[in-house]
Amino acid sequence: MSGPILAAIWDLDGTLLDTECIYLQVENETIKKYGGNGDVSCLAHKLLGTPGLECAKVIVEHFCLNTTPEQYLATRDEVLVGKFKSTCFCEGALELLKLFHSYGIRQSIATSSGRYLTHQKLNAHKSVLDIYVHYVICREDVTYGKPFPDMFLLAAKKMGISPSNCVVLEDAPSGILAAKRAGMRCVAIRNSLLTCDHYRDADWIVDSLRDWQVETLLNHNSV
Repeated sequence: MSGPILAAIWDLDGTLLDTECIYLQVENETIKKYGGNGDVSCLAHKLLGTPGLECAKVIVEHFCLNTTPEQYLATRDEVLVGKFKSTCFCEGALELLKLFHSYGIRQSIATSSGRYLTHQKLNAHKSVLDIYVHYVICREDVTYGKPFPDMFLLAAKKMGISPSNCVVLEDAPSGILAAKRAGMRCVAIRNSLLTCDHYRDADWIVDSLRDWQVETLLNHNSV
């Protein structure tokens, strides 16, 4: 029998905030700008949960772009900043933030995004997130990002909660692997661009956070 859930650690893109469609649009526009053809969604299994520069390296190589990964990333991020001013919560995410809060569950964010872009995404919702989120862990805060467990372990340490009492909310295979390596339970929010096999290590798999019957677990105080 696992211990009670005392803390929740949120992935940001595609889990808490609905930014994936923004990324897909801007990536495709940037690919075209540098002479590439094709849809970046074919690389979703490699890009989800991966830091920006690593994503840029994969994209530049795959589409044989006439630029460097660094220049590609700079061009992409300049466009992203403007679009992140109008992000929305993913389906069921805000309701779950409030539910966790009502049960006294501590909450943090652990994202592969860099600090600057992370703050751009969160600024539109600062007044809400300041109530519910205790810490925000970004890529610069650890030596090794996902799929290594460092980000989640740092979030748990800051909250003063044992990893076995944490649940991670993720949509990326690398994040799910990181959660399990950290000794945490994980709920996977299915991304339509990936297959069920990508989520095989998760404890729960849902199409939307509204489908996750977490309140029953919280009422029983254990799983």
